[in-house]
Amino acid sequence: MANRVEPRKRSLETLSDDDLNTLFSFCVTRGNCDQNPVEKTSVAKELSNLWKFLTVDQTVRLLNTSTPDAIPYLAIGTFAGLRSTEILRLDWAEIDLQTGLIEVTAKKSKLPVEDS
Repeated sequence: MANRVEPRKRSLETLSDDDLNTLFSFCVTRGNCDQNPVEKTSVAKELSNLWKFLTVDQTVRLLNTSTPDAIPYLAIGTFAGLRSTEILRLDWAEIDLQTGLIEVTAKKSKLPVEDS
C-alpha cells in the first residue's frame, strides 16, 4: 500500500489574498455564496522605505547636539517608540524611572492634539 500524503492544514490567518480569492470563486461556482467579496477589495500598495531608523551613531549625534529640553522628547521617541502626539500628552507622573515603564492610556494615544 502506497504512503498516503496528508493534506496540509492551514488556518485562515495564513491564507493569502490569492488563496481567499480562489476559495470564494470556488464557492460562487458551487452556489455556496452569491459573490466573491475579495473581488471588491483593492490590492494594498507595497510601501518600501516607509520606516526609517536611526543608526546608533546617528542617535548619539542627535542626542549630543540637542538642547537639554529636547532630549527627553527625543529619547522617549527613539527608545520607547512613542508617537510624537503621545509624547506631547505625557505627564512626568506617567513615567516611572524606577521600573523604566511609561504609561500611555488609550485616551492619550487616540485623541487629536489641540493647538495651543
